[in-house]
Amino acid sequence: MAKINITAEINLVYDDETGELTVASTKQKTTRKKEKPTDFTGILREDNRLILSAEVCEQLQVVPDDRISIKYQYIKGKTVPVIAKDSNFGCSGGNKLTKSNTITCRGKANEELAKYGTNFQLERKGDSCIFMMIGNIPGQENVEDPAIKITEPEDNHSLESEDDLSFLNDESSDSEEIVFSLDL
Repeated sequence: MAKINITAEINLVYDDETGELTVASTKQKTTRKKEKPTDFTGILREDNRLILSAEVCEQLQVVPDDRISIKYQYIKGKTVPVIAKDSNFGCSGGNKLTKSNTITCRGKANEELAKYGTNFQLERKGDSCIFMMIGNIPGQENVEDPAIKITEPEDNHSLESEDDLSFLNDESSDSEEIVFSLDL
């Protein structure tokens, strides 16, 4: 929603002798202001910024002028955007939180985050103050990283019972005892 204010200033000159009223000058000023949505909880991604709700700022334990970073971590087999105060990540390069609870998010960073959605909810990651950002694009909230391949080993032994440990007692295997000593 946008709010438009139009301010007009008209200077009139009145001549007492002739009784004429003339326009001396006019000025018109138009301002457009995007209103911050007040009925949302979470993070709202716009073209060049992220708007954080009061609840999110409370969860992240941030106040204006704190620096916030968004990183991508591999969690549960998927790449996920995570957000936290710079001190929680141990870095110092994040974007400064403004008094209106916004941070900048331009260019490539915004394009990457757009893959996950425009509205985000937070989910705590463990006991830390680092939160996963769950987006509103179905099936895209967690994008798999194609560079990481998980393979199962061919010799996969289950250790559920003692019978499954028989491969350890196999005397036909080629093994020898190695003894280490440490002299002080």
